[in-house]
Amino acid sequence: MEMGGYFHDHQVPGAQYIEGHDSRDAPLGKISHSAETSHEHTAEHPAHAEPGIPRTNADYPKPTAPSATANTTQPQERAAKPTVLLIIALILQILAIIFLFATVGIIASASETVTVEADVLGYGLEYVEVNFSYSNITSIRYTLGTAVLGSLYCVYAIISIILRLIDIALSCKKPLLWISYIGDQVILILEVTGVTAAASSLLSNKDNNGSCVTYTALCTRLAIATGTLIIASLFLVFTSVISSVCACKRRI
Repeated sequence: MEMGGYFHDHQVPGAQYIEGHDSRDAPLGKISHSAETSHEHTAEHPAHAEPGIPRTNADYPKPTAPSATANTTQPQERAAKPTVLLIIALILQILAIIFLFATVGIIASASETVTVEADVLGYGLEYVEVNFSYSNITSIRYTLGTAVLGSLYCVYAIISIILRLIDIALSCKKPLLWISYIGDQVILILEVTGVTAAASSLLSNKDNNGSCVTYTALCTRLAIATGTLIIASLFLVFTSVISSVCACKRRI
């Protein structure tokens, strides 16, 4: 059997053969052509475009890794924001409790004794001393109760904020966060109602037949106590806003 006949009988599948050429060269030519085409489309490295240039590590791009400083700075900034908010809330709670204690002290000591003419057992008019205090006014007693409750809550709030500032377990911080959020709202509503009750009582007793006409010193003290309670309520408004922000954004 001839060699040429063997190649003609065993042709490469899929290869195109041109008349007048050796059948053994046609498939090899096609393969070499496809290899050249693949090399033409392969991008060379700039360092190897010219012969004689040795390969160096600088010719290859280095993978960019995230900076360690950037990774540590972002968590520190996120942790710093809740800490600042808690410190501000702590200062506001301290100021609020100072004014609440002042309100309790002023109302609890509010009393006045005046001398009035009165008909005693039908023996005629006589001068008698009459003592009048905050306990004789129902709305003022309610105001005192709200101030006491607000003071007790502020003591808890100060302790809660301090515990959240120091390094304690996360399981303890979450309940303190939600208790502070709910408690701030409730105490704020109580203090506002206490201010409303005291103000309405003082205004109604300023009439001609009201108690403030006779007991002017008592009503003056109660008006001062109402003012301190208003200031305490303003501080509680800001603490309530801070606790709402911390609860909405889960900043413990």
